[in-house]
Amino acid sequence: MTFDTALHHMFRALGDDPTREGLRPTSQRFEKLLRHMTEGQRQDVAELFKGAVLPLSAAEQANPLEICFEAIPFAALCEHYLMPFYGTCMVRYTPDHFIIGAGRVGKIIDHLARRLQLQEGLTHDIAQAFWTHLQPKNIEVILTAEHMCVRLMGGACSTGALRTVARYGTTDSL
Repeated sequence: MTFDTALHHMFRALGDDPTREGLRPTSQRFEKLLRHMTEGQRQDVAELFKGAVLPLSAAEQANPLEICFEAIPFAALCEHYLMPFYGTCMVRYTPDHFIIGAGRVGKIIDHLARRLQLQEGLTHDIAQAFWTHLQPKNIEVILTAEHMCVRLMGGACSTGALRTVARYGTTDSL
């Protein structure tokens, strides 16, 4: 079934006319948006780490600094409602032997966000990717996001943000 046919049926089920002028180009726009928002499902995140992982010198390894990337924006689609959730990500780690080029961090988070998923899973996926490819002493990933499904459905916490945290490794210095 094509996107056009599926949306045609959906509009009819919702009581609308899929042939009316305002809805005619919607299926093509919707398909383009969904393919863009899920392109992370069709790409390997390991490719983004290639050429961006840099070794620390012996002196840097002896006294590593904590590295923290803050307020990295992201947007993803919730697998429960196909509605966006969006917010910011913080990645903080203490390197052991490797660091990553600063410009690549946002690209990796954006890539991992472009899948159908829950925020909890995205948080773990980001932490796991950095843990696997950088092999740091520790890592902490915090996502703070607003969920449009919650906002639109109302309820007691319809304006709140959800914060999820993943920590790997020794956490004494985090």
